[in-house]
Amino acid sequence: MRWIFLALVLMNLGYFGYSTFLRQPVYPDAQNSASAAAVQGGKPLVLLSEMTEQPAERVVAQPVQPGVCWLAGPFSDPDLAKDIRARMQALDILATEKTTQRLVKTEYWVYLPPEPNREKAMRKLRELQKRNIDSFVVTDGELENAISLGLFSKEESVQVVVKSLKAKGYQPQTKTLERTRETYWVMASHESNAQLMDKTRERIAGNEDVKWQQIRCEDSLPEQ
Repeated sequence: MRWIFLALVLMNLGYFGYSTFLRQPVYPDAQNSASAAAVQGGKPLVLLSEMTEQPAERVVAQPVQPGVCWLAGPFSDPDLAKDIRARMQALDILATEKTTQRLVKTEYWVYLPPEPNREKAMRKLRELQKRNIDSFVVTDGELENAISLGLFSKEESVQVVVKSLKAKGYQPQTKTLERTRETYWVMASHESNAQLMDKTRERIAGNEDVKWQQIRCEDSLPEQ
């Protein structure tokens, strides 16, 4: 039994020696090996915390080019403008009505400032009429009880009348009156240009004398 026990002890010692010394890896320090490879030309690892944030590339917005729109008009009758727009909408053409003020006439009003009350205004009127000066009393508005001395279409005529009245001891005043008239237009959207061919525009106009022109959609309406 003693020999069997000794044999087992020797076998265990032999196995321990084999495991410890004969089975060691050829490159025991894998970390040193990796470092050596990095020194010889490999790229080193960089931690996320060590990376510097690159500035974002600046994007320059391109200016929006204005589109071109078809414009029908001008119309003096608002009902005709509404009718033209309705015909466009029947053809699935998006359109809007637009209105402008057109200067028709400029006049110059000559008058004497308002009197405190109607009695004094009538007294001033009789005085002027005795001197053969055409005049009448303003009965309402912001210049109630003023004395109107006439409307003139030319500024030169106004200067002559004012000079004559001042020579007679009066202090007339003038006011410019602009007579305007509304003008109506119908503008199709830029997206509808492909639909508004010559025949389509003729169909929309029907028997009406409709003038068509193209303008930049963002521009002001033409002066007529």
